[in-house]
Amino acid sequence: MRRCFVISPIGEEGSATREHSDDVFDFIIKPAMETAGYQVHRGDHLAKPGKITDQIFNAILEDDICLAVLNEANPNVFYELAVAQSAGRPIIILMHKGSAMPFDVKDLRAVPYDLKPRPLRDHVYVDQILNFVKEIENSDFKVEVPFGKDLSPLGATDKSLQVFQYSYDFGGSRAWIDAFRNARENFDISGIALQAWTKYPDFRDMFLKRANEGCKIRILTMHPDNGSLSYITKVDVKEYLDTVRAEIRSAEANFADLAQQHEGIEYRQLKDACPHQQLLISEDQLIVIPYLSARSTTESPLLSGNSASPLYQQFRDEFEHMWRLSAPGGKAAGGLRAVD
Repeated sequence: MRRCFVISPIGEEGSATREHSDDVFDFIIKPAMETAGYQVHRGDHLAKPGKITDQIFNAILEDDICLAVLNEANPNVFYELAVAQSAGRPIIILMHKGSAMPFDVKDLRAVPYDLKPRPLRDHVYVDQILNFVKEIENSDFKVEVPFGKDLSPLGATDKSLQVFQYSYDFGGSRAWIDAFRNARENFDISGIALQAWTKYPDFRDMFLKRANEGCKIRILTMHPDNGSLSYITKVDVKEYLDTVRAEIRSAEANFADLAQQHEGIEYRQLKDACPHQQLLISEDQLIVIPYLSARSTTESPLLSGNSASPLYQQFRDEFEHMWRLSAPGGKAAGGLRAVD
């Protein structure tokens, strides 16, 4: 899920500043950003161990959108806002009505707000924020640094490919569901059993809904009789291998049934080839978990990228190669040959 970091005065617990900031967050910011599909958080919501200032700066540099609340002349807020501008981050300003917009930020998207009941009830400010978010998304999140046009934004990196040391750092089930829901035209997944997908609530309805919306879905798992299972699982424990085969058969029952229900969903099993990774590919997203003998998939690294990544087409070709091999009488193409 995309993330939004809120730059805001916080104040001491029980103070007027804290009450005001909490009201703005709870009644304006959170409803708007969650409606737009963003996880929204503030500096005092960061619970990880370590320096809070480091976590705040990381959130500013890494989150998709920053939203700054300017209801006080708070030096910390303006300092963090300057960091966000230097980093070329998409920014939305909430300016408390009656306050003067500082000259250096007057050109940023701004929502003048108050906390009167009627506009809160009618979602006046929520709707204004949503309009700004759509504008930012339509511009593909591209923002120029407001000074030194030839300078690279602070902390700029190539976001076409991200590497996570452990796959669980990518996020829980919500991150995978978001990847599925963001697919518009095609969604391909491959893995040993992919049984976790069948455990999601409303799994069937979710897949059928996307297929009805025109998204072509292809699912590829291992065949329980594939000889390479003994190489990519813990072969020293026979019971474990039996468990994996049982998981494949359980997932097969669900995936095969889905394929029978909708022509836009296809399911195959790979019997005569050995995959080296779990893949998720849509028209603009790539997720890869390499199979490592020494680690489980949750402890393996994970690569996440988009279609601009130099690896995207290579893994797209890899999926197509395995998909052809899994067809009845399928033969390999490209640089590899099938072994009969």
